Amino acid sequence: MAISLNGVFAALALALGYLLGSIPFGLLLTRLAGTADLRSVGSGNIGATNVLRTGRKDLAAATLVLDALKATLAPLNYRNLDDIPEFKGQQTTTEFLSRHVFDAMADAARSGALGPGGEGIERIRVTLHESHVARAWFEGPVAR
Repeated sequence: MAISLNGVFAALALALGYLLGSIPFGLLLTRLAGTADLRSVGSGNIGATNVLRTGRKDLAAATLVLDALKATLAPLNYRNLDDIPEFKGQQTTTEFLSRHVFDAMADAARSGALGPGGEGIERIRVTLHESHVARAWFEGPVAR
């Protein structure tokens, strides 16, 4: 019996997408840093604002960026990219997807969705790895 690598990769992508979407980055980062249990601080929520209440601005910024990235990638999870209207007629190469993620993150920085300090972001670089030997990136300024 032959196992299709395409089927294996699809199953792995599905599992990885589910796992990444369910990671509570605020809780994970504060636990790794050894701060107080985030659920017992401030509002008890696990978002960036509550992480900031622990006094760790670096962890709050990381939580905010990771949550924004999760929100950027969520519409792409479990989807055939050809079915997404904004990708219609496009060749969705890794370079194209890098630009798509860059645009969404830059929009989040410009709109203030990255919270306090987000306005200080001057450049963003998005690197996507297809495999251990193939990667693509897009880097540019966050113009205001």
